[in-house]
Amino acid sequence: VCIVVVPPSELISQFPTTGKEGEDSSPHHITVGYLGSVPLELEGKVTSIVQRVCESTRAFPIRLSKIGIFENDEHTVYHSTIKSRKLIRLHDDLKTAFSMAQMPMDAKYPEYTPHITIEYVPIGAEPQCVPDNPPQGEWIADSVWLWGFQTPHMVFLK
Repeated sequence: VCIVVVPPSELISQFPTTGKEGEDSSPHHITVGYLGSVPLELEGKVTSIVQRVCESTRAFPIRLSKIGIFENDEHTVYHSTIKSRKLIRLHDDLKTAFSMAQMPMDAKYPEYTPHITIEYVPIGAEPQCVPDNPPQGEWIADSVWLWGFQTPHMVFLK
């Protein structure tokens, strides 16, 4: 189960439509929190926790920043960095709420670094899709999505 913010379509249109095949088939998004595999019977509990946190979180601006790069075992990952202290606060609040409910968020990446993936490039290969002019824009995040259950859930912020 993943908690994400999805940018508006006019901003997503700046991103290439290729470069994620075989790695990430999801729409462009910013991951706010990742719970991993969650049994279906806990869907209500997870949704309730997210709703409770979102009810106390006001909508906030998010701004795309420069192109960033990191590597995993097989790829160089090109991404657009995100500037938003309030997004980091939302992540921290969700992490605390899930921890208190004895459902800790995945700790694979101990430091939360918000970003939107643009392209996965095999190590040593040249990027095909990263634009010379990085995607730019700002929007107001007023909701999050819960992905990973049978039906995605949208939860609005305060």
